[in-house]
Amino acid sequence: MAVRVLSSEFDYTAMLAQYDLPAVNSSVIKYFEALKKWTDDLMIMIENFECEKDGTIRDFGVITLKLSKKYDDSPALSREPSRNRLPNSKTE
Repeated sequence: MAVRVLSSEFDYTAMLAQYDLPAVNSSVIKYFEALKKWTDDLMIMIENFECEKDGTIRDFGVITLKLSKKYDDSPALSREPSRNRLPNSKTE
C-alpha cells in the first residue's frame, strides 16, 4: 500500500531513518542542519502534492463558480404549465 503524503497515513519514521538521531541529539549544529533538511524535504513533498492535485483544485474552482452563479431566467422556459403532456401522464 502506497503511503499518501499529507494524510493520517503519512509515515514520518521513514524520513527520520535518514538521520543519525544520537548525533543530532548531541549537537546543536547537527540539530539545526537536520531540522533545515527535514523542513526542506517536507516543503518539496507539499509542492509535489500541490502539483499532483492542481487539476482537481482547478476543477473544483470552476464547479464552485458555476454553482454560485445567480440563476438567469431562460426565454425558452415559462411559468405556464406545459400543455404538451405525454399521453400517459397524470393530470391534477
